[in-house]
Amino acid sequence: MTEKVNFYKIGGSCLTGADALRNLEDIAGGVPKSVFVVSAFEKVTDSLLRCYNQDRGRIISHVHDLVSLHAGWLNAAIGHYPSNFSLQLISRSTNPHPDRGEVWNDSMLAAEDLPEILSIGERLSAATCTAYLIELCYNAAFVPSDMLGLVASRKASGYIPDIQASSPSIRRSVDTILAKHDVLVTTGFFAPDVHGKIQTFGRNSSDLSAVAFAGAYGSQHITLFKDVNGIYNVDPKTLSERAFLYEVLSHDAAISIASGGSKIVHPAAIELAKRLSLDIRVRNFIHKSTPEGTLITSNF
Repeated sequence: MTEKVNFYKIGGSCLTGADALRNLEDIAGGVPKSVFVVSAFEKVTDSLLRCYNQDRGRIISHVHDLVSLHAGWLNAAIGHYPSNFSLQLISRSTNPHPDRGEVWNDSMLAAEDLPEILSIGERLSAATCTAYLIELCYNAAFVPSDMLGLVASRKASGYIPDIQASSPSIRRSVDTILAKHDVLVTTGFFAPDVHGKIQTFGRNSSDLSAVAFAGAYGSQHITLFKDVNGIYNVDPKTLSERAFLYEVLSHDAAISIASGGSKIVHPAAIELAKRLSLDIRVRNFIHKSTPEGTLITSNF
């Protein structure tokens, strides 16, 4: 694709309901071709994990409740009852195996494990964001990460994105989708392994997924949207009088800050960005009235 593709990641702490969907329009309206990698809405993954651990027999019922919750957010965001297409998009997204049908059932659940169940949070989130944009007449498409070619590779500490194995499929898939659409919305947090089994990259790992997508496509830049204005020397929510916003950081400096306890950006995401010479801009999701945030760059 000759036209520039912009990559964005929206964190779960930003996705809190109908207001968050409205903020999405501000970003999508400003760029011609874009890929959004989204986390699950806030607390949804925790609810799936809790249900899995404490009352596994209620998972299907809980998933139906989550579908209704997301549809309610969409309804509130657009100000009217969503179209049947949007409601079906949200409902179908909960099925990690669309080739087995569009509705979860007990026989399907018996074959699933925790990573596939947890992936429902991101699938629901991405489908809801896509449905919102479609309701506003954006030419948007929802394709989960396992359908775009992102591959999870096993390491001693768990699973990580395999850039080399993923790049050809991601470039081909993204270009094909964006040739017909202006916005592609996909999922962070998980990807299939070489056997096609869904694996997760660990909690709070959507930053890593997003950097992997951008890097595998060949982009040199990604914007990570957070619920703060950027990276600070201290937590601005607890020590606001001492907080200083960094405008520019090297990858090494940002890794040091992240490894020292800052939870703004996943350290593995910054390490991958350094290896790929990929710049990261960290800024507030409510971005119209906030600073440009922090640029993490190798050109420091």
